[in-house]
Amino acid sequence: MKTLMIFVTTMLVALSLQAQENDINTYSVSLGDFINFIVDHYEYQDPEEENEANKNIVFLIQVANTDISAEDMIILKQGFKLLSERLNDYNSISILTYFGYNGIAMDFVAPSELDDIYDTLSDLKSSIDEFHNDGIELAYKYVNENYVEDAESSIVIVRNPKTINLDLAVLSKTEIKKLKRKKKKKEIMKVAVSLLPEIIAILKN
Repeated sequence: MKTLMIFVTTMLVALSLQAQENDINTYSVSLGDFINFIVDHYEYQDPEEENEANKNIVFLIQVANTDISAEDMIILKQGFKLLSERLNDYNSISILTYFGYNGIAMDFVAPSELDDIYDTLSDLKSSIDEFHNDGIELAYKYVNENYVEDAESSIVIVRNPKTINLDLAVLSKTEIKKLKRKKKKKEIMKVAVSLLPEIIAILKN
């Protein structure tokens, strides 16, 4: 466990340093607290007024290989609906995924584009054109490539611990044994990030 902690901390420090180069904020929130997070972090804006520091927000959602449950979908959609009511269209958001499959599900759009956002959430996997090995690393690369000097850039990691159980439920005993034997560092990293959000909270400060 100690070795795992050292590995995770080292990886997250590296990602955090990369984010600091371009002044990128990182947040970690459980899916169950997603709506409260929106309330606490995003104030109402005048729809007609361009703010001095608009926001480019990358939402990195933890997913299983199976579909998002109806309950989780309701939380996500309500959260993004609330966000659309608080942020004006001078801001932009995007949706990426990690854990079960990794990729860019939706490029930057205005918060008011709810039809596009809902369509993406309803079929995240099919919305991804190219799959990657590491969704967390991809998120930092993506936000750096789309960095806007005068905007506040951030990555919001939306954790869903239930995804671990969902993936294990559809695996056979043989497949689980294979996964245990492999113990690839990237797989360990994905699981550890979902279980140790407090590390991200420390690093972002």
